[in-house]
Amino acid sequence: LEKLKHYYEHLCDDISRERRRVGGDWVIAYVAFNRELRQLIRSRLGSELDMVFLNMTDTDVEERLRTRTRGNTRALDNFMVKVFLSEA
Repeated sequence: LEKLKHYYEHLCDDISRERRRVGGDWVIAYVAFNRELRQLIRSRLGSELDMVFLNMTDTDVEERLRTRTRGNTRALDNFMVKVFLSEA
């Protein structure tokens, strides 16, 4: 989790820097696996941030990840653990 937080801090800093440079409204599609990461993102990107949450069934998540991991069952298992343990 600490490595993820460090990554998200840098990601948010980069988004903020580029938004100041380019300007305008932005839409960024990304995954924040748990509440702690979402709070970190909110704290870094400010009050104008709107988050959209997509709800999917366990089966749909697994099917979608199976396609994205191209048969790599280890990667699929790692993703599924992160997704479903973060909901607890």
